[in-house]
Amino acid sequence: MKAHSELLGLGLDQSTSITVHGDVMTVNGPDRVAVWDGNDHGGKGYYYLRAGDKLDTVTRVATMVEHPPDPVAGKYQIRPDEYMTITVERGQLVSQLTGQGKVPLFARSDGKFFPKVVKAELEFVKSGDGKVAELVLHQNGASVPMKRLDDAEVKRMADEAAAKAAFAAQRYKDQKQAPASEEALRRVIGEVRAGEPKYDQMSAEAAQRTANNCRGSKRPSANWAHCSPFLS
Repeated sequence: MKAHSELLGLGLDQSTSITVHGDVMTVNGPDRVAVWDGNDHGGKGYYYLRAGDKLDTVTRVATMVEHPPDPVAGKYQIRPDEYMTITVERGQLVSQLTGQGKVPLFARSDGKFFPKVVKAELEFVKSGDGKVAELVLHQNGASVPMKRLDDAEVKRMADEAAAKAAFAAQRYKDQKQAPASEEALRRVIGEVRAGEPKYDQMSAEAAQRTANNCRGSKRPSANWAHCSPFLS
């Protein structure tokens, strides 16, 4: 393209289509079309068009529509009782893993962000309708997908959490232990002493606290990955 600046170059994202009528090209989406026209665009020889944008292929003048940012804030499930919550606070994208503190995220490229406190990358993946459906954590050579929960699922979880909190508060007020709690506690203590804690049978918070206290164990279990979670 650099050798033939008179040509017009187009690069379509996966699953993205365009429609051409005469000299006018329209981007159908759901993702982007890169346009290489030989001009400088902020240090690059190309720029992007999105769904609804048009390009006159003769004059090379683009007509762009307003594109509101696709919201990425929400709750993403890693495993039962463990979630990555994404929020926007004072214009800053923030992540928070269950049982951990809040961590600011910074844009690397379209849909990809990174924290400064650990070497990792978060990628927001869109579905066919252009909406964010999944969050993928790339860290230590592995990729962990997290399904985005819809509003109904988030509300159900909030209601369940509120009910559990109310039940626990009442039990504390009545000074009444949970059924089989002593048996469960003795089992956990035995497993930790043996160097084989069963994280998959604990709540996310309990697993995290146990992992933080067992880093020096000489007999890690198959679930030892919990001892070095994202952003720990």
